[in-house]
Amino acid sequence: MDKITPLNILIAEDNKMNQFMIKELLEMDGHNITIAEDGRKVIDLWQNGDYDLILMDLQMPEMSGFEATVQIRRMEKSSGDHIPIIALSAYSEKDKLRECKAAGMDDFINKAFETDELMEKIENLLSDREDKEIEGKSREDNGYSTGKIEDLFNLNKIPHLRHNTEKMKQYVQLFFEGMNFEISKIEKAIEENTPEEIGIAVHSIKSMCWYLHKEEITRITSEIECITSEDSIKGFLEKFSQLKEHFEDLKRDKWL
Repeated sequence: MDKITPLNILIAEDNKMNQFMIKELLEMDGHNITIAEDGRKVIDLWQNGDYDLILMDLQMPEMSGFEATVQIRRMEKSSGDHIPIIALSAYSEKDKLRECKAAGMDDFINKAFETDELMEKIENLLSDREDKEIEGKSREDNGYSTGKIEDLFNLNKIPHLRHNTEKMKQYVQLFFEGMNFEISKIEKAIEENTPEEIGIAVHSIKSMCWYLHKEEITRITSEIECITSEDSIKGFLEKFSQLKEHFEDLKRDKWL
C-alpha cells in the first residue's frame, strides 16, 4: 500500500508500552503523533490542536474513550466538523464495534494491529470525509435543496399547517432542535447509566416522529421504545445508532 500524506494523529492510550509501540509504528511512516493518557486530556488537546484523526483507547482513567467520544461529537454539532475516531481495544471487534458506533466512533481496530491494516482504515475514513466535504460544497454552490415539506412530514396529520409556509418552517426548525436535544439527552443518559432518562427521551422522540413521512425512522423509534431491560442494551445501542444515522441524513438536506 502506498503511503498516505503525513497526518497529525492524536493517540488516547494510558498504557506506556502500548503508547511506545503505536507511536513507533506510526512515526516510521512519517506521521506526527501526540499522546493523551486519559479522556479529559484528549478533549483538551483536540479543542486546542489541529488533528486529522484520533485513535481512541476505550478504557482509560478519569474518562473512558466512550465518554470522550460522546463529548467530542456533542461539541462538534455547533461547528458541523467531524474528526475521524478509530477505537483501540484488546477486545474482539464483534464484542465492541456496535458500542463504538453508538458512541460516535467511525471504526474499530484491535491493539494487535498491522500497520497496513490501520493505514487502510485511516485512508478509507479520510477519503469518505473529503467526498462529503466536496458534496456539501457542491450543494452550497448550486443552491441545492431537497424538495418539499410534504416529503418530510405527513401533512394529513397536521392539516392546519398545510398552507402556512412560515408556520411550516417554524415547525421544521422545532423538530430538528427537539431531536438534537433528545438525542443528546440519551447520549448523556448512556454515559451516566440512567435508563429512566433514556426512556423519557425515547418517548419524546417517538411523539415527534409520529408526524414524519419517513417510515424507517418511525419504525426504529417504535422498536427502541420496546427495548427496556438491561439485557437488551446491545440491541438498544444498535437501534439508537441507526436512528442517529437516519436523522443525520435528514439534517443534510434543506427542507423548504
